[in-house]
Amino acid sequence: MKEKLLKIQLELKSPKNLYNKFGEFSYRSAETILETVKPICEKYKCLLILSDEMINLGDRYYVKSTATIKDIETDQYESATAFAREDPEIKKMHQSQITGSTSSYARKYALGALFLIDSGVDSDSLNRYEKEEKRTTSKYKEFPAAKVETVKKENLREMLENCEDIDNDIFPLWCLLTRPQQEDKEIGEWFSLRKSQIKDEENG
Repeated sequence: MKEKLLKIQLELKSPKNLYNKFGEFSYRSAETILETVKPICEKYKCLLILSDEMINLGDRYYVKSTATIKDIETDQYESATAFAREDPEIKKMHQSQITGSTSSYARKYALGALFLIDSGVDSDSLNRYEKEEKRTTSKYKEFPAAKVETVKKENLREMLENCEDIDNDIFPLWCLLTRPQQEDKEIGEWFSLRKSQIKDEENG
């Protein structure tokens, strides 16, 4: 199974064929990956199975998606999992739509993990991050800076990973930084990247 999976990983080319005009970035969906991988799985006599499981942690619900590829000749298989959290506050969406959207998002990353699909930096992404950095720097300068350093640079990456909303999390965190920290190019890139990731997450 491992040999067949390796061949599929090498042959699979899943383009970012969808475009988000608001965020100005290209992306792929779970459906995009499935459309390109199904013929290759058939070629190597493999069955692809997707399954979801709802997990409750505290007051939050997560969708755990598992992508499994099975060799129909030997019954051997390999699996990969990914998680996505339901956001009950998404406007104009019924609860069932929220669950479906979350499932699609989790499945995309489970498939990406199974087939080693790069979800990140390509030429389009780099251009987008550069644009985001310029827009972010310009917008952030409108916000005040802290006079005393209360947030250490070495803790910022983890703090940014916990940010889930641009206006309510990213901007307030930026305001906690001193002006020298705000002018630190590396820190600016971290904020721009996380902002782009949040937009990706919102758009699946």
